[in-house]
Amino acid sequence: MIHKKIKISLNGQSIKNIKNSPQYKKLNIIPPQGYLYTSYEKGNKVIRIGFIQYLNKLKMIYQDIDYEILGQRKGTLKEERLLKATLNEMGFYTKNREGEYHYSNSLMRHLKILGWPIGNLLKQQRRIKYF
Repeated sequence: MIHKKIKISLNGQSIKNIKNSPQYKKLNIIPPQGYLYTSYEKGNKVIRIGFIQYLNKLKMIYQDIDYEILGQRKGTLKEERLLKATLNEMGFYTKNREGEYHYSNSLMRHLKILGWPIGNLLKQQRRIKYF
């Protein structure tokens, strides 16, 4: 198959207009890198999922409150937003603050399947029944 290269001649003003267009800016946005995390509050049985740019800030935030950090991994803000939208479509809605969900085994299984860092909380909850 023969491919032909086509040259498009643009003047300086046309290139400037393209670079200033919202579509061009939308395509070239680099999502901020940081950490995706999951934390758990035992008292109220609340799972909190979120994004933070610096891991040491995460430890400082949860040092004073009754949340346990279950897991974290490198990721982007876009991944967090996609997960929250996916959970919303699946019927898991946030509580009073953004990123907080009522704990359920179903939610934890879905988070695990979606590749979200949940640590070993799901394994701790599993009980073997003897008949």
